[in-house]
Amino acid sequence: MKQLLVGLSAGAILVGGVVGTVGSQRVSAQGEGIPTVLQAILDLGNAVVGLQTTMNFVQKRVETLAPPFADNVRFTPPVSIGELDGIRCVVANVDDASHQIKTEQVDGSGRVVLANTLTLPAGGTTYFSQILRVDAYYCRFTVLDGVKGDIRGALQTLVGGGANLIVAAE
Repeated sequence: MKQLLVGLSAGAILVGGVVGTVGSQRVSAQGEGIPTVLQAILDLGNAVVGLQTTMNFVQKRVETLAPPFADNVRFTPPVSIGELDGIRCVVANVDDASHQIKTEQVDGSGRVVLANTLTLPAGGTTYFSQILRVDAYYCRFTVLDGVKGDIRGALQTLVGGGANLIVAAE
């Protein structure tokens, strides 16, 4: 329906301009004047509809490459770990209400290697960790019923059984 309205609007603008031009010329009823103008308007309308379809396709592809801004997600910077090392994703609920939070450990290829969703009470903290293969990893924290300002998150590297590096999520 939107495409039809766009096509009709463009056609109406074109008709106004063409009628002004054609109105000053004599066109026979059997000549090519008005039918040719109407066909041009229809062709223009079809071109506008085709352009809108193409733009919709391009917009979906852009959103696939760079999804719209999410105000409920925090990420840590990626951190590289060595053989038999691990990472720990830590999250704190700094809001005065409980929130459902999804925490994910993501490898260098973008694959989620571990995920956990839980309800964290106001002021509560939690973490989960695992030993991973050599790669770069980051933590992604999603507040499913709030905004990213409700939480703080961090990634800790685990080397030799202890936390060696801690990076904050943004």
